[in-house]
Amino acid sequence: MAPSQRSSRPQSAAVLVSPESNSTSSGPPFLIGKTGKNQRRRQHIAVAVPVGLLLIVVGFVANAIQTSAPLSPVRKSAVAGNEIARPSKVAPPIRQPRPSPPITDDEIYAAIITGQINLVAVRSSGLANGYAAGNVDVMGTFCPLAFETHTADPSSLPMFKDLLAASPLCEKREWRFQANIGEAARRIAEYDKTNSFADIQKEMFPPSGFVFHESRCGSTLAANSLAAAGEHVRVYSESAPPAQVLKGCTGARDRCDRDDAAALLRDVVQLMSRAREAEIGDGAPPRRRTFFKIQSIGTHGMDIVTHAFQRTPWIFVYRDPTQVMMSHVGKKRDASRSNCARGRSKFYTIPQIGKLMIEDGEENGDGNPTDARKIDAVTYCAVHLAAICRSAVAERERQGGGFGRFANYQDLVKNLVTDFFPNHFKLEITEAMEENIYRVTKNYSKGRFGKAGKFKEYSQSEEAAARQVVKLAAERFMMPSFRRMEELAALDKR
Repeated sequence: MAPSQRSSRPQSAAVLVSPESNSTSSGPPFLIGKTGKNQRRRQHIAVAVPVGLLLIVVGFVANAIQTSAPLSPVRKSAVAGNEIARPSKVAPPIRQPRPSPPITDDEIYAAIITGQINLVAVRSSGLANGYAAGNVDVMGTFCPLAFETHTADPSSLPMFKDLLAASPLCEKREWRFQANIGEAARRIAEYDKTNSFADIQKEMFPPSGFVFHESRCGSTLAANSLAAAGEHVRVYSESAPPAQVLKGCTGARDRCDRDDAAALLRDVVQLMSRAREAEIGDGAPPRRRTFFKIQSIGTHGMDIVTHAFQRTPWIFVYRDPTQVMMSHVGKKRDASRSNCARGRSKFYTIPQIGKLMIEDGEENGDGNPTDARKIDAVTYCAVHLAAICRSAVAERERQGGGFGRFANYQDLVKNLVTDFFPNHFKLEITEAMEENIYRVTKNYSKGRFGKAGKFKEYSQSEEAAARQVVKLAAERFMMPSFRRMEELAALDKR
């Protein structure tokens, strides 16, 4: 299916309108008079006005002649003949032509293939069953993302939505396109057979790693650390397209074709990983890398990710259960307004949540879990977070060692720089890169909207202030998974 054609944009014209004069006199009204005094005044002014206009014209001509000649860096001062150093006249910068958006289908696909425009959303109605065989068309939305802004200051653009908002061309209708994801992937395969930049594109795809997390545990700190490694590293922090693919399978596990979902996810990630060929220089920069930090709820679709990228390493960032719970509900009077409790009405779409509730005795007598809306928000929050961790543990145990590792929030940046990045993600870390990572991560990881500042560790006083109900819920539901993740972390570090 070809991209939908946009209607031609109307041409605008600027019209300069001069108002007509309604005056019937030959001169300004204040010059009209009948006395001799007024007549003499009118004569004097009649002579002065043309002379004044003549002097103005002469001044303009003289200035034009003067500015047309090259100026010396040093001019003579009119005071005491002193020489005063003054800068030479600098020519105004040449205005670069604005890039023109692609128009035809071939131009749009060429822009996708060469990385000029990037996939920012997947327009899917749900399941991708039949995608691999070409029986389902999935459309995507594309626009040019300003990756350089994220690299310059990761903490100010901590999430994909912030990067999208900071990409000015993405706000312009003429730079937003719809294209068939499967068709784009097929054209990329053909293009790279003869593409002189094919080797560089292979550095970007498959991606170098995935970051999963339970939320409020330092995952954004990990993403910012990756982004701070340098311009050769592209980081998508909770971007919409992969999440939209995984969501189609999360709530329909028995009806989801894992092969089709994995095929769609692979094409989506490939389209997001295209290097911008127009910006590739002649030098030999470090190997280009692409990383994806997935939304916490996307952990339930981790098996689709590992099915699509079976040899790509991943980490799961976790934290002490009470600290995570306090970050979610500790300072809120109404815990039901917390992010972790907002999905209670759709709890049945996450199998792990139902299993946890049944195991804990929260079932309605027919083998199904109790309606989550009937339990308190703090308890549901703990169940929600525990289910995420259980999905990560289950995938690690299914997949075996070597690809997935668990990263505790404690000493996270140090362990990322010294262990996870070089040893697990195979990301070469130079001294300069390490210094920049530590510099960037000293700031609050989500420093948007004026929140930038030094990062503050979770204090003992905050933990002591944790409400008893929060501690009990964390211990009851989250602690078993936490202990298992600690065991696997120690095992993988040996």
